[in-house]
Amino acid sequence: MTTHARIIIIGGGIVGVSTLYHLAKAGEKNALLLERRELTAGATWHAAGNVHTQSAYANLSALQAYSLRLYDGLADEVGQEVGSHVVGGFFLAQTKERMEEFKHLAGKFRGLGLEYELVSPSEMKDKYPLLNVSDLEGGAWDPEEGYVDPYSVTMGLAAGARKYGGKIRRNTQIDSITRLPSGHWRLTAGEEVFECEILVNCAGFWANEVAEMVGTRLPITNMEHQYLVTDTMPQVETLGY
Repeated sequence: MTTHARIIIIGGGIVGVSTLYHLAKAGEKNALLLERRELTAGATWHAAGNVHTQSAYANLSALQAYSLRLYDGLADEVGQEVGSHVVGGFFLAQTKERMEEFKHLAGKFRGLGLEYELVSPSEMKDKYPLLNVSDLEGGAWDPEEGYVDPYSVTMGLAAGARKYGGKIRRNTQIDSITRLPSGHWRLTAGEEVFECEILVNCAGFWANEVAEMVGTRLPITNMEHQYLVTDTMPQVETLGY
């Protein structure tokens, strides 16, 4: 038996689930996401979850701002908490050249309708007394900076996708992909067969493995990152952060 969908998305991390959510919300009623294990089982579950709007590219800044606002309102839309925290954040400048860059970005961001305030070292110290500003020329304050729980956001987006008619299949690992004479795609997953008009590769860690199934490669490289998870710091807790 063959399962048909107009659009199939491979990969159940936050990118794949977000793609399904936006397609379904836009009115696509025949989209299916296939995940090899469980949602977020790749890179998403242990991502740091920082969300900010600053970028040298205007379109990327606008996209990042959209994402932050989407996450912050997602709980009300889908009826479950997603771990979104909009707390504001600083970008620090140790040189005059860096401050000039911030001035340039501030003008660009205001043109996009984003808030982005240039601040002095003393203003940063007032907002966050634990910050060492002795070697700073100044900085920029982004009031929409925040962080999310990537797992919870993904599950919220999945709930939204299902609400709007998107379908998700877990524990479905793709073994092969073939282009049919019609231009459609045929995917096999063990004994199961899927066919679609449009195929979207959101496989993250395994995106190149999926790409190789159709005879190509993607210009991406997996890299290891580190971050620290600490216990509660009394000095920070007393400040209410």
